[in-house]
Amino acid sequence: MIAEIDEVNVPFFHINHLIPNKKAVNRPKGQIGVIERKRIKKIREEAPGNR
Repeated sequence: MIAEIDEVNVPFFHINHLIPNKKAVNRPKGQIGVIERKRIKKIREEAPGNR
């Protein structure tokens, strides 16, 4: 995905792509991030209007 920030296009991974990427790299710090990102994803999916 690309976001425009202060007229600059900034590429970034969508959370659905970031989680598998962090799992594949398999660094300890990244694995902690996977847990937190899964939590964020679950909260977003359960939020009103996302059903």
